[in-house]
Amino acid sequence: MPETTRCVRCGRTTSTTASSFATWRIDEDGRAICPHCVTPNDKVADDTPILTDSPDDRLLRDLDPDND
Repeated sequence: MPETTRCVRCGRTTSTTASSFATWRIDEDGRAICPHCVTPNDKVADDTPILTDSPDDRLLRDLDPDND
């Protein structure tokens, strides 16, 4: 039997192995929130920028040094 999880806000359940589970959010306490219950505050708190510096970044800066 596949494992399921329940939205802490509306009680909706889903399988954690379903492809639709990828759109669910997990808050900092590990609780699941379904896409229908996600608020703009949840999205802002979860969308932190990822800072990386790769060889491609260096190449792009060389091609367009004003694009920072």
